[in-house]
Amino acid sequence: EMIGKTPRILKSGRQPDALYRELWATILSGRSWCGEFCNKRKDGALYWEHAIIAPVHDAAGNMTNFVAIKEDITLRKTADDALRESQERFRKVIEYDVDAILVVGRDHIVRFVNPAARRLFDLRDDTMVGKHFSVPAPEGESAELEIPRRNGDVSIVEIRTVEIEWENQMAYLESLRDITAHKRAEEALRESEQKLNDALQQEHQRRMLSDTLREIAGIVGSTLDTQEVLRLILDQLEQVITYHRATVSLLEGENLTLMAGKDKMGDVIKFFSYPAYKYPLNAEALRSKQPICIPDVLNDPRWHPSRTMQPIRSIIFAPMLVQNQPIGILAVSRTDGMAYEDDNARTVFAFANQVAIAMHNAQLYGRMEERNRRLTVLHDISQTLASTLEKGKLLTGACEILVKNFHADHSAVLLFDDACLRGEIVAEYPTGYVRGARVPLQEYGVSKEILATAQSVAIFDAQHDPRAGKLQEIVGVKSFLVVPIISKNRIIGSFSLSMTQEPHHFEASEIEMAQTIAAQMAVAIENARWIEKERKRLDEELAIAWHMQSSLLPVGMPDIPRLDCAG
Repeated sequence: EMIGKTPRILKSGRQPDALYRELWATILSGRSWCGEFCNKRKDGALYWEHAIIAPVHDAAGNMTNFVAIKEDITLRKTADDALRESQERFRKVIEYDVDAILVVGRDHIVRFVNPAARRLFDLRDDTMVGKHFSVPAPEGESAELEIPRRNGDVSIVEIRTVEIEWENQMAYLESLRDITAHKRAEEALRESEQKLNDALQQEHQRRMLSDTLREIAGIVGSTLDTQEVLRLILDQLEQVITYHRATVSLLEGENLTLMAGKDKMGDVIKFFSYPAYKYPLNAEALRSKQPICIPDVLNDPRWHPSRTMQPIRSIIFAPMLVQNQPIGILAVSRTDGMAYEDDNARTVFAFANQVAIAMHNAQLYGRMEERNRRLTVLHDISQTLASTLEKGKLLTGACEILVKNFHADHSAVLLFDDACLRGEIVAEYPTGYVRGARVPLQEYGVSKEILATAQSVAIFDAQHDPRAGKLQEIVGVKSFLVVPIISKNRIIGSFSLSMTQEPHHFEASEIEMAQTIAAQMAVAIENARWIEKERKRLDEELAIAWHMQSSLLPVGMPDIPRLDCAG
């Protein structure tokens, strides 16, 4: 049907005339033309063909015909059109997608940026196109990025990577979703959960603290043994707070005396006294009547540790209060680098108040016991001093009572001469050490101090205190108390209480009691001296009477019953 007709019958009219003019101009010039036609079939259906048209020449070189080689490419063109339409739809989708979209080539150069990406990166135009962009996540996986904004805020985005074909080349499609609000909501949820957990933990700790304090109240009321109460309280404290060292110090005047402690660092806690206001943290706790919490002692200039306190890193000082007045300090510390907090300080403070109650009860009981003991000792001394008028015997008995009741190792009575130049030890217990020794008073610092002040002298370290003189050499004394015996405002001697086994710090109550006993001794000594004086006078009068009797009666006179001129 085509023979004898021109190809014009296939023309669909869908292509511009310029295409055909170019075709004819090319082939008429003797060159080949290559291109695509959209033609129309007999039934009117359109189809696409790829054609190569070239002129044909005769032997003389004249153009005689044209030959065309054609290929039906309808299916390919349909596929290409569908692909273009799909790509266009895809472009429109990513153009208006709410997520930020970047297309990045294999060379990590940005090829495309959608409006959402410009907003995310705070850009006013496509300045990112052509710039380098590292692909942060492998294909199929996601990653999070932080993107700084012009106003200083930071946006958190989730980025996913998909490999695609872009403009006939393989590329990466980077999908970035702003998850800042989601992240903030997650953080707020975590904070809320943490606060809830903290509240539950605090409630649990409060209940545990309440239960522990109830147990401590029972302990405090169960015994008056101070050391046992303190040991049990420190054990209970360990149930609610971690510590590696805990100590209880009692305030006595201007000094703090360490009364109890628990050390998990291997050190032995020794009981000793030290100035209460020597260390700034102790002083602050006592003055403020509030607990002092030091999270890190290395950063606190007030911290002045002793050798045993060097490993400590965090510490709490809690004053022990009775009727709002400090009576001591409970200190707890740890060495593991974990810092104490204010809640821990409040817990220790609550325990300190319980310790204060225990100590106050023990002090009241101790004072009552001391009063009863003093009454017993004074009664025993009074009976001993009244049981005989023999000075040596009554003073030796008094020394024995002093040793037993003061838990001393030795006691002696030294009586001074009228000039207070020399003294003689007239009684001691145990016996066999120094009785009968004569002492030059001015050669002993203790005697000189007593004569100068008329006050008792307590020496804790007799081995190194120059006032002790040679006394420690005589009986091996480590600590001793010397109390003046005063009669009618005149010092007539002194008595001593000596510790030869362990050093001893004489309390004010002990000194006061010893001075009361010294006053009784003074009366007994004066009575004994008066009796001795009267006996001496009677003996002298009897001697004179016997002499007179012997002089008046004749020698050899027989004895007359019941006749005694001297009797």
